[in-house]
Amino acid sequence: MQTEEILSAGIDIGTSTTQLVFSRMILQNTGGFGRIPQIKVVSKEVIYESEIYFTPLSSREEIDGERVHEIIKKEYEKAGVCPADLATGAVIITGETSRKRNAESVVRAIADVAGEFVVATAGADLESVLAGKGAGAADLSQKTGKRVVNLDIGGGTTGISIFKDGEVVYVADEPTGGTHFSLVLAGALHIPFEEAELKKRDPAHHKEILPVLKPVVEKVAAIVKQHIQGYNVDEIYLVGGTCCLTGIEGIIQKQTGIPTFKPKNPMFATPLGIALNCKQEVMD
Repeated sequence: MQTEEILSAGIDIGTSTTQLVFSRMILQNTGGFGRIPQIKVVSKEVIYESEIYFTPLSSREEIDGERVHEIIKKEYEKAGVCPADLATGAVIITGETSRKRNAESVVRAIADVAGEFVVATAGADLESVLAGKGAGAADLSQKTGKRVVNLDIGGGTTGISIFKDGEVVYVADEPTGGTHFSLVLAGALHIPFEEAELKKRDPAHHKEILPVLKPVVEKVAAIVKQHIQGYNVDEIYLVGGTCCLTGIEGIIQKQTGIPTFKPKNPMFATPLGIALNCKQEVMD
């Protein structure tokens, strides 16, 4: 059978953060001679994860496209990857950032430095599904037969997707996320929002701030519990930057009564899902 190795990129410009991932995939044509080509991904490997950047804004209504351009160019250089090396990939603007006035123009402009990608501005459904695939929730449900919830707590929204047998059976999006966590923290500690945001991201402060944020986490858990009623969910997986908060999984598990886990790098779930699940007809 014919096989080909390709490089893919996943670039996620989110409400709070921007990051990218490069992956190597091996594609195999399982259609056979004289048949319609059927391209299957037989191997996936992440070869590079970028730094995590605050998503740059030029105003409350616009993304700083020039700064995003600089970030992507810098990370390509650090990874030793040229746009011409890539066979597929996507630039996805997610969360509240997708609603910025210049989101569409920014994502198109990024293609000039990032390569000839399938580019899109993600809606909530697409983002949740990509995160679930990046976190492994889809694969887990397919291999074990379990019903798995992928809970993507981003900067501005929380995406809820339920996977069964590797397929999405339910998707929802709620307008609560890391920004709300930071607002609560700023109010409770009487500090500026920017300082609260930094404190929330620093693991050294997590033990101190978790009691303050516990009611917000419990609210998220209550929302999730409402959405998943009737689906007989077996496990919950947490992704998104806000899920880096130490101890968040324990609170959600206690509130929902469902075993709750988070992957090693919850912030990279969406770009991983983009990079590992982009497919184009790159084989003859």
